[in-house]
Amino acid sequence: MGFNHLQTIFLLAVKTLASMTESNWRKKMDVYKRWGWSEDQFRKAFRKSPICMKASEKKIMAVMNFLVNEMDYNSSCVAENPIVFTCSLEGRIIPRCSVIRVLVSRGLIKKHISLSTLKTMVDESFLEKFVKKYKEEVPGVMKVFKATSNVNTFDSSSFGVSYLINSCGLSESEAITASKKINFKTTSNPDSVLTLLKTYGFTESHISKIINREPSILLSKPDKTLKPKLDFFKSKGLFEHDLTSFISRSPRLLTRCLKKEIVPSFDTLRSVVQSDENVTKMMKRNPRIINTDQVKRVVVNVELLRNEGVPETNIRKGLTAQPRAFTVNGFKENLEKVKDMGFDNLQATFLVAVHILSSMTEVNWRKKMDVYKRWGWSEVQVQRAFRKSPTCMRASEEKIMAVMNFLVNDMGYDSSSIAEYAAVVNYSLKQRVMPRCSVIRILVFRGLIKENIPISSLSVMVDKSFLERFVKKYEEQVPGVMKSRFVGKIQDKPKNEVGCLSYEFFAMRVQMVHFWIRQKPDDIKYSTFCFCLVSYGVKHEEDSNF
Repeated sequence: MGFNHLQTIFLLAVKTLASMTESNWRKKMDVYKRWGWSEDQFRKAFRKSPICMKASEKKIMAVMNFLVNEMDYNSSCVAENPIVFTCSLEGRIIPRCSVIRVLVSRGLIKKHISLSTLKTMVDESFLEKFVKKYKEEVPGVMKVFKATSNVNTFDSSSFGVSYLINSCGLSESEAITASKKINFKTTSNPDSVLTLLKTYGFTESHISKIINREPSILLSKPDKTLKPKLDFFKSKGLFEHDLTSFISRSPRLLTRCLKKEIVPSFDTLRSVVQSDENVTKMMKRNPRIINTDQVKRVVVNVELLRNEGVPETNIRKGLTAQPRAFTVNGFKENLEKVKDMGFDNLQATFLVAVHILSSMTEVNWRKKMDVYKRWGWSEVQVQRAFRKSPTCMRASEEKIMAVMNFLVNDMGYDSSSIAEYAAVVNYSLKQRVMPRCSVIRILVFRGLIKENIPISSLSVMVDKSFLERFVKKYEEQVPGVMKSRFVGKIQDKPKNEVGCLSYEFFAMRVQMVHFWIRQKPDDIKYSTFCFCLVSYGVKHEEDSNF
């Protein structure tokens, strides 16, 4: 339809189309066509004001009938100003047209005003230009206007809703809700606010989100109150995308007092984490951390940690990395639980455990514990695993099941050995664990290494070390391994991928299957053999799961 995707009206058109069926669209189009609009005029009207299609068929007929038959406006003229359909017929159009009709009949004005003026002119301006100006010549003109409108209630509301929709990109329901929180008679200040936001890199989408959540920002003084706050955040390292994302996620910050709230809060957090850069990192991770109430919670919880003897370095790193954990309810209770589990308060894992407990409910904790128990872990093993690697309880139940199934059933690791190094659950199964295990399997079956490497080495060994120890070392004996050009972070590879593995690595897996097929299948663990067939793309006809 020719909409510019960079404009707010693009999203408005999408919302409008999404709100109706094809049948309703056709019905409304037919109504406009009854008034002589061509297909081209209709589309042009929709591009100018998409919400002209939100009006009911009855509303469209009523407005067109009044403007064309009662006021003698040309139908094509209405097509050029479709925004008129966003107005109330009884609350704005009829009252204003009644005044204009009186003035035209008295010869005080020569012709009807344009529809755009009829729609967009605020009440104060309309009263000055067409009512008060002629009160001596037509003493009853004010009565005509008041008799057909409710100036104090409807017009200001209708004007606000229209502005919020057309200038800020809000939906009709969002605009109606937002208009109840603000009141303005002219667009001068709101326009200045929007202009300022755009100069700082805020897109139409950002603005729509911000105004929907905090419409009062439109009433702020751009240069006096908004600009200093935006400049303050920029001075602390929030530039372009970081700034717009930060404000969009927590627009209420722009309504806070810079000197009394924002700056003191920032300084308090800096006193704990020791640098502006660290506070900025915290703000990116949790925009609400700069709110006064959040800062008070942080101060209280930091003091609790200090009383427990947690090193300042750990507090600083923990707060910078996981600011949200310091603001949740139940921080003190989680701290006590971690102590009871036997964590060393001098170790970094102490704070990690507090964060993990703060991020889940008791029900979720029990569910994940039950998953581990399904694989034979005892309660003591789960707690020991949690002490060694608290993040093993951050993984979803599905992720835990998938990793355990692969390592135990496909790779033959003992479940208890995984309990001793539960951190493996946190690594990507498809991009780290499976590729490395495939390399190890080749070397084991070639007799180049005697057994599977320990889970700890499999998981934490950096790519360079893995390449040196298990790939380059066996380049001559197993050329296919070297051809894989093994990379730990497969997601960074170009689009020559099969599933989660790179094309080169997939080729290596094919060679591995070819080698195994030459052996006696009975001598190979069935589940591992099938795993390799699946990697090769071969479906096992006797197993419906493949």
